[in-house]
Amino acid sequence: MDRQYHEVANIFPLMQGDEFEELKSDIKANGLLEPIWLHYDGSIIDGRNRYRACIETEVEPKFRTWNGEGSLVSFVVSMNLHRRHMNSGQRAAASLEALPMLEAEAKERQAIGHFNSPQYGEKPVPELIPELERGDARDKAAEVFHTNARYVSDAKKLREVEPEMFEAVKAGEVTLPQAMKNIHVANNSGNNEWYTPPEYTAAAKVVMGGIDLDPASSHKANEFVGADKYYTLEDDGLVQEWGGRVWMNPPYSQPEIAEFCDKFLASPEINEACVLVNNATDTRWMQKMLKHATAVCFVRGRISYLDKSGKPKNKPLQGQAILYYGNNTDGFSSAFSEFGVTFYATR
Repeated sequence: MDRQYHEVANIFPLMQGDEFEELKSDIKANGLLEPIWLHYDGSIIDGRNRYRACIETEVEPKFRTWNGEGSLVSFVVSMNLHRRHMNSGQRAAASLEALPMLEAEAKERQAIGHFNSPQYGEKPVPELIPELERGDARDKAAEVFHTNARYVSDAKKLREVEPEMFEAVKAGEVTLPQAMKNIHVANNSGNNEWYTPPEYTAAAKVVMGGIDLDPASSHKANEFVGADKYYTLEDDGLVQEWGGRVWMNPPYSQPEIAEFCDKFLASPEINEACVLVNNATDTRWMQKMLKHATAVCFVRGRISYLDKSGKPKNKPLQGQAILYYGNNTDGFSSAFSEFGVTFYATR
């Protein structure tokens, strides 16, 4: 009979090409050494590749049935991780396939009716409670796949914004940190129009009394900022004069961000300013900006920038900071403390 595949069998990818041919050759020469695992409903939960190889080589498959105890996802993952050579990024990518299943298991753990599920038989509730571990599904996925929760979050973001790069991580062609570094550049390129939510520019106006200039803007962006004067890409703000009360959210790509920051620091006519940038404290441009700032707000979470309709859409892959240059540090702290922790500079 043809066996059906349980959804948990899809957590790990099917073997292809030479890898699958090698498995077939091994099974044809030595037989099936490791049995194929079945769910109690008869579907395959582990061993799709071995089952396919047996069918194609006409080797009689051997089966074992899972006893239904504990987490099915954890069981299948544990069976695969000891056989597959996967780096931490690959394990995090694979965990995303399991995440909805782990979330479903977590919901089941919260339901009293869960303890009547057939896999638990006649076990009394007190015996099951230690077995059904509590915890956030993302953290559980990280634990089950022997990776860390941050990698799981990064893999999820990568799958959303760069699915082809995500597949490369799953295949082991690129590491997850390398992939995330690449999409940091892609998402901070300045090629897309991202607009600052008005609550941040409104706070800047409270602190400074208004915004005279936004040197890195567009016609649409200024509908949200409301600066008296602004420079567009066509104006090339880097060659213009900067002065007065400035709001700046520069393009985040290199070398543009460093050039805008250098221009800012070299503009003595600026009287007061609020500058919104990624909190890249390890970079040279940020270190120079911090040296001259009189206060800073490290924004809680990540700012959801607006699309052209004014709806939150684009979220950077790291946190943001708002740097203040001026004498009204108390006013800055008061206006921006609702967005995150504020600090005063000491020199």
